[in-house]
Amino acid sequence: MGCSSTLTIENFSSKDKFYENFNKFAKDKDLNVVLTNDSAFTLTHGAVLENDTLFSFGKPDHKTLSMSDLKKINYTTNDYKSADVLTEKDEKFKAENIIAHNDSISFVVIDPQQAGHNIIPVSQIKTVSYKNRWLRLPLGILAGGFTGLLTGGLIVANVNAGKDDSGIVSGGEIIPAVLGAVIGGIIGIISGYDYYYQFNI
Repeated sequence: MGCSSTLTIENFSSKDKFYENFNKFAKDKDLNVVLTNDSAFTLTHGAVLENDTLFSFGKPDHKTLSMSDLKKINYTTNDYKSADVLTEKDEKFKAENIIAHNDSISFVVIDPQQAGHNIIPVSQIKTVSYKNRWLRLPLGILAGGFTGLLTGGLIVANVNAGKDDSGIVSGGEIIPAVLGAVIGGIIGIISGYDYYYQFNI
């Protein structure tokens, strides 16, 4: 298992599918953006691609509307968590994380016109990346535990050199294995797994 994955438009059936995948995974992540001139910046709280432009969310915009203020809700997913919302005042919102109450609904606005601002056109972006810190945790625990077990075995073997050994694993082998697993897990979380969305080379 490598330390990163790179996704390009060629990995998807269309540009819209590429954007859809990006928006699904990047909307709530801290993103590192590298431009075609090799300058870079970081966006916190996620971003979205729409109309060949990258929009920043800034802080999420939470809204609550009473049912009487709603004109229409068009759900865009089967789990009823995403929708296009139209109010009686003809305000339009793209909504995520919808929660229905008895007399109101609450949601997070994801429409760039409402929640974010224009950052940069896609034509000027080389890559956008984010780190999944938890994906490397199991590998770190396994690698650290195995390394600790080997180290503990070597230490015990050197200490017991020339003594009659029954072959039973002792605390001298287990403690380094547990310590190695903890250290490996921490290193796995710190190093993480990087996802790169490549736009222009």
